[in-house]
Amino acid sequence: GLPCTFGHAVYYCFITSTTIGYGEFAPQTDAGMLWGIIIIFVQLGILSAVLRSSSDWIVWASRVLFSADSPWFQRTAHAITSVLKLRKQKRGEVVELMPQ
Repeated sequence: GLPCTFGHAVYYCFITSTTIGYGEFAPQTDAGMLWGIIIIFVQLGILSAVLRSSSDWIVWASRVLFSADSPWFQRTAHAITSVLKLRKQKRGEVVELMPQ
């Protein structure tokens, strides 16, 4: 068989967890198959933890950025309001917002 190095092991874990499974690395024994199943379950746990913390961060960031008290939200709302007012004043004219 193929020599098993640390790099091969990491590659096997990656293709197994992403369900790509090219087939060049496959367990040959019952113990290897059991180990593959264990790896998949551990990786599913890690992936779900990463997704949960990512979604928690996205929810937190959206609450911070889009709350009415947020300086970013106030600046953005002010800029949009200013552009809309300017557009109303200059109907029919092209307004250059970013001079070159």
